Amino acid sequence: MGMHETKDIQRADPYLRKRALVAVIVIAVAGAVALLILQGMLADLRNLRGNDFERARDALAAAFLWSIAASALLTVLVGIYLWRMGSHVRNTLQFPPPGIRVVHDTVVVRGEHAARRGRLLQLLAVLLMLAVSALLVTAWRVHALLGTPVAS
Repeated sequence: MGMHETKDIQRADPYLRKRALVAVIVIAVAGAVALLILQGMLADLRNLRGNDFERARDALAAAFLWSIAASALLTVLVGIYLWRMGSHVRNTLQFPPPGIRVVHDTVVVRGEHAARRGRLLQLLAVLLMLAVSALLVTAWRVHALLGTPVAS
């Protein structure tokens, strides 16, 4: 860009900013509740006495599977969002794409630079999907090592 060219700025949407703040608070509260539930499951495990190996194994497996399932689900949702956003950016050759509201004032990027950002978003989506696949395979192996049936 030359010295006299102006940059297009997409202005922040104040309503979206408020919604994003509420979403962050809701996610934080949900995470805290999930952590409390997981701690409760693990506390039940600590309270087992004597030869309750099977109950201990089942409690540990349940806690493990719930935490893995929640992590995998959230990762897949973020991956889908990134893939779709990258596709939208590549199709419109604009970042942020037309019609997308933003939380902060954002410089609009067009052309090949936007296409690169779109490809990067899609690459991140693929990496997330590969990571979640590795997580699920590893979780399945750990679950098998615990000696619990996969469908429990």
